[in-house]
Amino acid sequence: RQTAHSSALYGLTLATLAVLALSNSLMQTAVLGVAGAIGPEMSAAVMVGLGFCGLVILGTSLLVQAIESARGVDEANGDAGLMVAVVLFVECLLCTIASIWVYFVYLTRRNSQASAVIASLEAQRKGRNQGENTRAF
Repeated sequence: RQTAHSSALYGLTLATLAVLALSNSLMQTAVLGVAGAIGPEMSAAVMVGLGFCGLVILGTSLLVQAIESARGVDEANGDAGLMVAVVLFVECLLCTIASIWVYFVYLTRRNSQASAVIASLEAQRKGRNQGENTRAF
């Protein structure tokens, strides 16, 4: 049975997914751009990492669904989908924390080539921002 509340929630969910998809595409483009500036080895590592994360997320989703099926969770009322969504959200949060660690600890402190490229890109960004600010006045 479709209610006004469920239709509004469905619309909100679709809008949220659209925003997340756009944000993810921008983030992946930025990560691949920085990796490309560092070198081909880093680009390859980023591509392998992105692919690996996709496989891990798929595996987790299938595992949670298999556990739910074995426990007899009813898919008709939405509990099964909610559990998969919560588990994947937590997993994505952990992946984000790991990515932040890799960026701030490994790339900017331990990898001198990456550090130099990131500093150069940051200087270019600041130069563009200052140029835009002076044109505004």
